[in-house]
Amino acid sequence: MAKEKPAKPEAPVPAPEPKKKSPLMKYLIIAGILIAQTAAAYFVQKMIFFPSPEATIEQSTEEESGTTEESEAESSEEGGKKEGEAKGGASIALLDEIIVNPAGTGGRRFLSTIVGLTLKDGKSDAAVQGQMPIIRDAAITLLSSKTLDQLASVAYRDSIRQELMATVNGLVKEKPVTGVVFSTCVLQ
Repeated sequence: MAKEKPAKPEAPVPAPEPKKKSPLMKYLIIAGILIAQTAAAYFVQKMIFFPSPEATIEQSTEEESGTTEESEAESSEEGGKKEGEAKGGASIALLDEIIVNPAGTGGRRFLSTIVGLTLKDGKSDAAVQGQMPIIRDAAITLLSSKTLDQLASVAYRDSIRQELMATVNGLVKEKPVTGVVFSTCVLQ
């Protein structure tokens, strides 16, 4: 019998090394996730927390004017009235532009607005025009006493209208003001 050679132990076959993921690939994946999160946060913020000023202005204008199909029909019937008149012969007296610093801002922020006073009839327009410097001063005092949060709140704006109307009616004997409108309102 032939002598069998003792079997040499075979050298273990090294296992193939797993491929290492490139660190560049990890960074690209992380960057993609961050970009997606940033875009999602931007759109949520833009749509929910801070809607566009145009949408806010249109919404508040519709609430102020009470735009409905009935009021649009009434306004089309009153097409012959002059521009400064409202329904029923009432007129609107505009105060010049008012610029104030809101309370608690230290002069770093300001409100610029034009206020219109809806008067009950054309006769009261003369009384209001005669008191206009006093009315303007009262409006400036009232608006500058409000905080930034109060002035920015669309819901609080109705309260400011009521306060301004009561203040002006307290200054003029005939109590001519039936409403207050903000034709422009810029808060910086």
